[in-house]
Amino acid sequence: MAKTDKFPRLLNLVMLLLDTRKPLSLDEIARRVGGFPDSPAARHKAFERAKKELRELGIPIVTHQIPGVEQFGYQIDKSDMIIPDLRFSNDEASSLAAASAMVSFGGGEGETALQKLGCVVSGQDATVASIPSHPALFRLFEAMAARKVVLFTYRSKLRNLDVYGISFRWGNWYLLGNERESGLVKTFLVNRIESEVEITGIDSLERPGDFDISSRLPKNRWEIGEGDLVTVRVLVHPDVAPLVSYELGGQGAAEWRPDGSLVVSIKIADSGSFFDWLLSNFDKAVLLEPRPLVAELVAYLNQMLSVPETQVRDSVASQFKQDNPGGGEDVFNALSVGNSPDPISADKADGGRSDLRSATAMYSVLVKILPWLARKKSTTVVEISKTFGITDSEVIRLLEVAACCGLPPYTPDSLLEIIVEDDGTVDSFIDMEIITSPRKLTTLEAMVLATTALVALKVPGIHQDQYLLSALAKLKKSLSKFDVAVSEVDVGMEEPYFLKDLRTAANERRSVEITYFSSSSERVSTRQVDPYQLFTESGRWYLRGFCHLTDEIRHFSLGRIISCELTDGGFDLPESELERIAGGDIPSAFGGAGESVVLAIPAGSGWLVERLVASPRLLAEIQEFEVYGFQSSSTAWLSRVLVRLGPSAFIVFPLHLRQLREDAVRTLLDMYS
Repeated sequence: MAKTDKFPRLLNLVMLLLDTRKPLSLDEIARRVGGFPDSPAARHKAFERAKKELRELGIPIVTHQIPGVEQFGYQIDKSDMIIPDLRFSNDEASSLAAASAMVSFGGGEGETALQKLGCVVSGQDATVASIPSHPALFRLFEAMAARKVVLFTYRSKLRNLDVYGISFRWGNWYLLGNERESGLVKTFLVNRIESEVEITGIDSLERPGDFDISSRLPKNRWEIGEGDLVTVRVLVHPDVAPLVSYELGGQGAAEWRPDGSLVVSIKIADSGSFFDWLLSNFDKAVLLEPRPLVAELVAYLNQMLSVPETQVRDSVASQFKQDNPGGGEDVFNALSVGNSPDPISADKADGGRSDLRSATAMYSVLVKILPWLARKKSTTVVEISKTFGITDSEVIRLLEVAACCGLPPYTPDSLLEIIVEDDGTVDSFIDMEIITSPRKLTTLEAMVLATTALVALKVPGIHQDQYLLSALAKLKKSLSKFDVAVSEVDVGMEEPYFLKDLRTAANERRSVEITYFSSSSERVSTRQVDPYQLFTESGRWYLRGFCHLTDEIRHFSLGRIISCELTDGGFDLPESELERIAGGDIPSAFGGAGESVVLAIPAGSGWLVERLVASPRLLAEIQEFEVYGFQSSSTAWLSRVLVRLGPSAFIVFPLHLRQLREDAVRTLLDMYS
């Protein structure tokens, strides 16, 4: 079914299930909404897919038992979906807006929430933190609020869990709780949950009074696992030995050798997380013992050589070229992968090709536009484009589809009344009650606002903002079912070794001299840098600044700075940087403006790409794979990414990089031969 048909079906479905006073059977929904397949099996499959997509957008469809042949009816309960108006003062709302300008979290829910509250992010504060979201978070927060046991599949086993809390560490979300099968308190990586999170009707156990989320997780991610702790010894190259020493912070035994290399002894429980860390250092770190773990690592590397991927890769590449006009190896260059260009200029350049590639993406943008449009009454296509960051053609496309949506029987008086004039003027007469209650938040939006406030309060200078503290307290107090979730969430921000010095240098506009290990060139160099902006991405800190060695603006991972000294030299922040920071722009940390790469990875594993790569763009879903495009700053950087992604990921284009992973793996295997 075409995506252009699926989008209005999704919108009409939400409006119908919000408007109905009684649960509707699937047969009645299909008859009144239209667009569903005729076959009962195909219809049920399409509806279940729509339920999943809406749940990920924070809109739960409730199932009820009803009389009749179908036995089940469906409805969207506004009391579950909507949180009452919290009546923030102007100062509280402004503080929340400022916090949202500083902290990027989720898929735009915070921005939507602020728009519902009548706030506009001022953009006067630099964005300093980017925290990834995940669809399962909404279900987990909902379960915590309802005090219900959750059911999901993890490492191929079905788990029943009493949720005790959620913690953000090392760029990932972790779920902590009592596993009923074993009776043990365990930790699960949210991204590795293999199924939908099901909220059962079973009441959850009370969290122990002495359970402290912030201290429950160990010092390192490789200590999280279900096996016994094993001591490993790693030899670290002199180039990166100081970095590993800073990272471990005195954990485990450390033996410095005369040549500057370092042997560290650490305890691990999860070999997968440990291998990921080890391979992030590529050939600069060698596993010495225990021998069984060395054998496991060698087997893992050999697996990357033995996987018969050629036929699969060629099949995916062939299908990809068929679906994307242009064909040949140049197809990936035509897709503008990596950092997206300005949306308006992109609209002109590509003839209006849309970046809203799915019905859910179209819906999530439209539901932000409609409340804003309802209040504005009259505006222009250009203003909507600039406000919501989509192209002019996408604005017109969304509004044209929305104008054809409404409630059964879809007569002119029951449709959304939106008029787009030839000169680009947009007039609207929308009753927002048929979509959602105005100035009220969904649970997910409130969760994002609260989490944003919690992260912002960790930033020096903001931690004593009384209005932000008041707004957060109001969120906790007024949202009885959400208060549980807020109190059981812990967001940790790493504190790199030189963060304090660099923050001082950036605030005082003083240059610094740093010794730096570059992940692109794999070389150590000393350079003078003017620190423009400090920011985080996925929980790690980065520096954007002018590098006098390369005579250009560069990004530096604070975790790769070997030494740092403040100089007496000062600098002026360029006007372009002032405007960028004032606009709330957060730089992209990984990768760079290098070669375009198209990579395939098994469906459901895309979070691995998003963790390692800057602004990856999902280009297609082919067979059982998700196809991503991104920019590679160097072959050295890309080699590390490929070995960390594992044997199931492979390069589709360009052709000359297909051999890169094999070459990288053979380099590593030579170290253990």
